[in-house]
Amino acid sequence: MVCQRYNSVIKIIIVDNDSFVRQGMKKLIEKEWDLNVILGTENAEEALSFINHEHPDLAIVDISLDFEETGLNFVKTLSTRFHGLKTLVLSIHDNNVFAERVFRAGAHGYITKDVAPTVIIESIRTVMSGKPYLYGGIPKED
Repeated sequence: MVCQRYNSVIKIIIVDNDSFVRQGMKKLIEKEWDLNVILGTENAEEALSFINHEHPDLAIVDISLDFEETGLNFVKTLSTRFHGLKTLVLSIHDNNVFAERVFRAGAHGYITKDVAPTVIIESIRTVMSGKPYLYGGIPKED
């Protein structure tokens, strides 16, 4: 799948409580010539400040993030404050449990942390092409 952004690098931030996940995702993502992780943090407030100044293209967000109670609230904040930013939610929870709430909050994609590395790259490319992504299914449209 080809992204809409030809000849440019897609700037990504990863916001996850687990440093192992952040580092692993960064290494995986940066194997792709056109994907660059410009921030990895566990701190939602740091991510908001960074997004405001650096204008990344994609935020990969852990649903279990501690931000005003939940990562879902962080997704809502991103959706309302940064209209051009795509959001891909990463979770340990089965997609039947949280996926619908995640999309309603404004996310563009949802994957679980147990997916294959190729699925992570596929989900990034799908979301960046303007299509929603749900591993194992299609998100419901209202």
